[in-house]
Amino acid sequence: MNISKILLVDDDLTVNYFHNRLLQSFFDKDKIETCLNGKTALELLQNMKGTIDKDEHVIILLDLNMPVMNGWEFLAEFYYLKTELNFNCTIYIVTSSLNPDDKKNCITYTDVKKYLSKPLSKKDIELIIQK
Repeated sequence: MNISKILLVDDDLTVNYFHNRLLQSFFDKDKIETCLNGKTALELLQNMKGTIDKDEHVIILLDLNMPVMNGWEFLAEFYYLKTELNFNCTIYIVTSSLNPDDKKNCITYTDVKKYLSKPLSKKDIELIIQK
């Protein structure tokens, strides 16, 4: 998989710092973008149109509980946006939620590849890269 961008979507600055550092052990820091909510992430994806080739991938690491636009709202909006994008996106839910319904609900979204618990580990990143 040719990964063009990694998009961290999480409102927790400490988690973002940790995940950013972890991702930088695998990717150049220019490939990593951070958004504090789903709305900003959707805007960033819209702005990426035309700048990423169709054979490249954007990996989205999405938290569920955020202000402004949460992960569920992001997924609902992304469903419509993805048809406009000229590149592939793979979404991984990365959350500290203990609600079992969250995990059940994630599998109903075909764009969600996997449900992961915070914080991500080196093994999680290796799994994401191999997919």
